[in-house]
Amino acid sequence: MTSKISQKILVPLDGSKNSLRGLNMALVLAKPAESSIIGLNVFSCPSVFRISSEIKNKIKKKSNNIVQQAEAISKKSKRAVYRHY
Repeated sequence: MTSKISQKILVPLDGSKNSLRGLNMALVLAKPAESSIIGLNVFSCPSVFRISSEIKNKIKKKSNNIVQQAEAISKKSKRAVYRHY
């Protein structure tokens, strides 16, 4: 009986050292199996709160920084990062 690593690996990204270490581990696991890596960065706010455009822009900027970090790490391992908004 052979075991097979999943074809897709979901990596939660919040910009912390641990999430970036998780991305590095996912890259190591994905390479031999040629798996895809999906990075996920989510911000949740209850709908009862209104968020100003200034706060939205700060959140978007932080998310973009997290994605840029993930891109830099993945380029070192020659894996692609795709953005989706």
